[in-house]
Amino acid sequence: MVITLALSSFGCASAHPSDEVAPGIYELSASADTDACSPHRAVGVMGEVAVLVEAGAVDAPVPDMDAPLLVAPRVRLAPGQSYHSETNRRIPGCESAWVHEEWTMLQGGAEGFRVLHTQEWQGLAACAGARDVMPGAPEADCRSERVLDYALSSVCRAPCRLLLGDTDSVVCSCD
Repeated sequence: MVITLALSSFGCASAHPSDEVAPGIYELSASADTDACSPHRAVGVMGEVAVLVEAGAVDAPVPDMDAPLLVAPRVRLAPGQSYHSETNRRIPGCESAWVHEEWTMLQGGAEGFRVLHTQEWQGLAACAGARDVMPGAPEADCRSERVLDYALSSVCRAPCRLLLGDTDSVVCSCD
């Protein structure tokens, strides 16, 4: 008779993707895995962003179109939700049009982290003015998947704070 023992780690003792992710300034870039949307979702080097980390949860900007990073929406990926978040948004003025978005942390460490961002747009054919009220909306129903890469530029630990600098850049202030 052969007995096999399996050891597992559960609960707080297990490692989480964000355990080594630090609050600070990160260089954000995006690449498209799949993008059937027109216009395509924003890709390439996007610039420096402020990333907050509190109680293991990572709070980061998640831009979905070419717009200033300072006005980009943010997502909070927390351990209690397996570092995953999702939302459904209706297109204003269009009863049957919506976008479903998901963000999932793929990996995290001391040098940075990666997030899979998925968008699925539905009902746009029946909504002639979607792009007027939501400039980031594509022209037709579509799905896109992008990987957002956050590469650590500099750590900003408490009591220091991340602030907007004089040149609209993110700075770490310890005053």
